[in-house]
Amino acid sequence: MQNLCTCDRKNRDLYQVTCNHCGGKLLADDETYRVLYSNEKANKVDIAFLQIEKELIKAKDKFPGWPKDPIHAAAVIAEESGELVQAALQFSYENGNQMCLLREACQVGAMAVRFIENLMEYDRSISEQIN
Repeated sequence: MQNLCTCDRKNRDLYQVTCNHCGGKLLADDETYRVLYSNEKANKVDIAFLQIEKELIKAKDKFPGWPKDPIHAAAVIAEESGELVQAALQFSYENGNQMCLLREACQVGAMAVRFIENLMEYDRSISEQIN
């Protein structure tokens, strides 16, 4: 287990771990690391979904409401995607860290899940156009 970085905001360590399925490398926090090594069949997808699920629970607690129309709901995902791009730019050009990439990617995934969860509830209304 190799400690890669610490995120100042959350003060949580990240570890580079090896996927039991394909042998690939990924980053995991303490809780995910424990889950990974308690299940021999765990793989990168399982870990990604666990981290997205944790982010989803946190997001629903903080923001229980969700847009009733798909345009505004998709805008939430776009906003989170923009933050992921920003984190990627900071990682590449400003010595950013993997924890920020991981956190933002999980937020995008969590918002995508919320979008899908509410798919059947969206209002279909066409906005009036300004002439």
